[in-house]
Amino acid sequence: MEDFLEILPDSTAPAERALAKAVGDDLPVPLAEQMNAYTADAANLPHLAAHVSVDYWYDDWPEQRKREVVAHYGGYYASHTGEWLSELKGTRIGTIRFLAHADGLLLDTISYPQKVVLGRSLIRRAPIGHPPFAARHLVKVLTSKPPRAAVCGRGVIARSPVKTPDYTPIERTRIAMKTAKAPHSEYRVDWAHKRVIRIDDQISIDGGFKLGQYIDRTRL
Repeated sequence: MEDFLEILPDSTAPAERALAKAVGDDLPVPLAEQMNAYTADAANLPHLAAHVSVDYWYDDWPEQRKREVVAHYGGYYASHTGEWLSELKGTRIGTIRFLAHADGLLLDTISYPQKVVLGRSLIRRAPIGHPPFAARHLVKVLTSKPPRAAVCGRGVIARSPVKTPDYTPIERTRIAMKTAKAPHSEYRVDWAHKRVIRIDDQISIDGGFKLGQYIDRTRL
């Protein structure tokens, strides 16, 4: 650094010399460490997220998730996988990645326009004449309810305060999918990842199942 300062002209002002010294390599600031999502101080993560243009962020996320999100947006993740999360918007893999940050799981997708809707969709239920670049998604996300929450058919309002389930996880998956979609696309989301067993499911009674019981839903 001293050699660098010696080559400055005599007319260099004191402020200019101070600035030259400040931008030198001898600053006691671990810049490379603080710009890395996995080695930066936890308090610096929000600033680092803003630096790499993270557009989906919650302060109550665990520290490890914050680091992963910053890494997915920043060059560290791209240098190891060749993928920038921001470049995956509008794709199925992008939706999966954004949902993972909201603890959501993509179970099934139907994209339109599509000639035939496979599965159990009926004419009266299947979307007809959908515009281009539209899609339906089946998403699984776990929700929770506070103790003594009101349950239809079982809760007694007169005996316990009415408390509704916490729908924050659903709202966060909705925002994650909105962030992941392309600007010109449309989407619809179904969070009903369980359904009642039907006779045509042909499930063996010996397996411990019975009519009216709920099973996992994997198709739209």
